[in-house]
Amino acid sequence: MRSWFIVAVLCAVLVSVLQASISRRTQLGGLQNMALSLGVLASDTTQGSTEFRYVSNGKTAEASWCIIDPYSTRCEVLRIQHGDATHVRVAQPLAHVHPSGARVLFRESPDYSLELFGLRVGRGLDPSEWHTNATALVRAINSAGAAGGGTVRFPVGDIELEMVLVRGVPTGVQLMGAGSGRTVLYFCDPAESSTVEMHNERRIGLGLEGSPPKRVTWLTSTARGGDRHLTVHDTGGIQPGDLIRITSFSCTEEGFGSWPYDPRPDLNNGEYAYVSDVSPRERSLTLVTAVQSSVPYVVASAKVGEPGARAGSAIVPVDSESPWADGTRIVVPLTEGGVAHSVIASTGDRSVTVESGLPGACPPGGRITNLVEVAEANMSKGLRIRGLSIVVSSESDDLGGLGLRYFDDFAIEDVHVYGGTWVGIWLNNCVNGSVMDFVVEGGELPGSGTGYGVQTYGSQWVRISDGLVRKQRRAIDLSGEHPSRMVTVNDCILEGSGVVDGATVAGTHGTAEGCTFTNNTIVGGNVAGLYIRGNDISVVGNTFIGTAGTAIFLLDGARWLVVANTVLGHAAQIGSGCQSVPIFVKLHSPHGQLLQCAGNVGSVCWHHTWVGDRTTEVELHIADAIAFDRSVDGERSLVHASAGVRVFLWCSSVPDVPLWSGEGTIVRLAQGDDSG
Repeated sequence: MRSWFIVAVLCAVLVSVLQASISRRTQLGGLQNMALSLGVLASDTTQGSTEFRYVSNGKTAEASWCIIDPYSTRCEVLRIQHGDATHVRVAQPLAHVHPSGARVLFRESPDYSLELFGLRVGRGLDPSEWHTNATALVRAINSAGAAGGGTVRFPVGDIELEMVLVRGVPTGVQLMGAGSGRTVLYFCDPAESSTVEMHNERRIGLGLEGSPPKRVTWLTSTARGGDRHLTVHDTGGIQPGDLIRITSFSCTEEGFGSWPYDPRPDLNNGEYAYVSDVSPRERSLTLVTAVQSSVPYVVASAKVGEPGARAGSAIVPVDSESPWADGTRIVVPLTEGGVAHSVIASTGDRSVTVESGLPGACPPGGRITNLVEVAEANMSKGLRIRGLSIVVSSESDDLGGLGLRYFDDFAIEDVHVYGGTWVGIWLNNCVNGSVMDFVVEGGELPGSGTGYGVQTYGSQWVRISDGLVRKQRRAIDLSGEHPSRMVTVNDCILEGSGVVDGATVAGTHGTAEGCTFTNNTIVGGNVAGLYIRGNDISVVGNTFIGTAGTAIFLLDGARWLVVANTVLGHAAQIGSGCQSVPIFVKLHSPHGQLLQCAGNVGSVCWHHTWVGDRTTEVELHIADAIAFDRSVDGERSLVHASAGVRVFLWCSSVPDVPLWSGEGTIVRLAQGDDSG
C-alpha cells in the first residue's frame, strides 16, 4: 500500500514538472522544438543596442530570428559572425538589459505561401473570390501562429480581397510581399459588413490585432515621473518581465480628461512600462525604467461616511468634500469583500452619486479611490510587415489602409498605402516598433480633406522614419486614448493637404510626451507645420516650407526645444519670391515653462514667437538667425505677448525690429532691461 502511495506521489511530481515545462515552452512560442541553435549570452546586453554576443551550447547555424529569455525578446537576425563568442546583429534595438547567461534560441522562419491556401492573383475577380482570398490570408496567419511563428508570403501581382480584421494574431508572424509595387493588395469593401470594423465603426483594409491588455489591479498611492516603484492593490497575475500599462481614469475639475493638455473627455493619461521585480508582501512593483509621465498619476481618496450605502444605492456618503470631478472612475469597497468599479455622475455635499447602483453594500469607513489601472499588457511580439502596396477606396470617409493594435516589437517596412480617407497606417497601443521606408498618399474628398498619414494612437517607443506622406489633413497624428510617448519622427517628407479647405496640419498633430521630430521636410498646412500638445518636445533640423499660419504651433505643454530648423515661405508667396512665414512659433499653453530656440534660420513676416493669452507665464531663450521680411505689411517684433502674459526673455542679439509687442509684460531682457 505504501509503495503505491509513493508511486502516486512521484507521478504527481512528474506531471507537475512536465506541466511547468510545457507552460514555459508555450510562453516561448514552442521554439525549443524548432530551434536551430541554443545558447546563452556571453555578457550583459545594453538597452537600445542592436548587437549582442552569445556562446552556443548546441549546433550553430544561420537563422532568421531569435528569442532572448527573460523578457522573451524577439529579434530579427541580420548577421551572425562566428568566433569564440558568436557576434549577432539584429534589426530592432533591444528594449531591455538582458543579464549574462540569459537563454538565446535561434531558428529559421518557416514560409507559408498564400497560393497554397487558395489565394488567386489578378484583377476583376468575382466578389466571392475576394472573400476566398481574405479567408486564405486569415488561414495562413493562423497556421504560422500555431507553429510558433512563420512568414506568410504574398506572391508578385495584383491581389483583390475583402477587407479583413484578424484578431488574436500570435507572436512570431511575419507578412512579406515581393516589394511595394510588385505585390499590390486591393481591398474591396464588403457592403454593410461589421466584421471589419476596427475603431468607432471605421473600417480598415488589413487590420491585425494582437493580445490586448488585461485588467489586473490598480494603484493605491500616487506615482510620479521618476518613480520606479508602484504600490498596488494586489500583485496577483503580474510577473517579473511583464509589460504593464498604467492608465489614469481621473477627470479634472472642468470635467476634461486627466491629461491636462487635451480637452477631450475620453483622453486619459497612460503609459507602458516593464516590471523587473514583484513583491506580493509589500504589494509593490519595481519597474525596469522609471515612470515617464510628467503629470502625476494621482490617487485621491475619501472615507465612506455614516451610515454607508446599501446594495443598489447610487448615493455614497463621504466624510469630506469629494476630491474628484464628475466622470471620474472610482473603486468602492464592499461589505462582503471585493470592490465595485463605478463612475461618478455628480458630487454633492459630502456625497457622490455613481452612474449605476452598487452591486453590494458599502461599509462606513471604507476607502474610496479614483481608478489608476495597472493592466498586464504582454502583447503579441515580433510582427513584421514588409514589401506590400495597399490600395483602398477613397469614396468614403471612414476607411483606412493598414491597422495594428496591441503589438510589442513590431516593424513595418517598404509598405505603401494609397487611398483611404481615415488613416493610412494606424498604430493603436503598440510599443517598441518602427515604421520605415513607407509611403502614404490619401484620397481626394473635396472640402473636408483626408485623414491621417500615420496615427500613433496611444503608442510608445515608436520610430517613424524615411517616409513620404501626401494629401493628408494631418501627416503624423499622435492622438489617442492616451498620449503617444517617446515617438521619433525623422527623415520624412510630410506634405499637407494644402488644396483642401479647413484646418490642415502639414506635419505632426496631437498630444505627446518625450517625442522628437528630426530632419523632416514639412510642406504646406493651412494652420501649422507642427501643431502639438505635450511636454519635453524636441524639434530639430526640420525644414518648413509653405506653411500658411505658423511653422510651429504649441497649443499646450510645458517644455520645448526648437533647434536648427529652417523656415521657407508662405505657400501663397513663394511664387512671388517671398520666402517667409507669418510667425515662427505660436505658443498658446497655460502650462508653459520653458521654450528654447537656437540656430534656427529663415525669415518670418511679423513675429518670431507669438504668446497667446492662454499662457500666463513662460521663459523664452532665443538665439536664432531668423530675419524679418518687410515686404509684407504688419506689426513686427521678436516676441508678441498678449494681455495678461508675463514673459521672461533671454535673447542672444538685438534684432532689427522691436523686442516685444502686445499688451503683455516682458520682465527680463538680455540687454539688462527689467520691464517691457
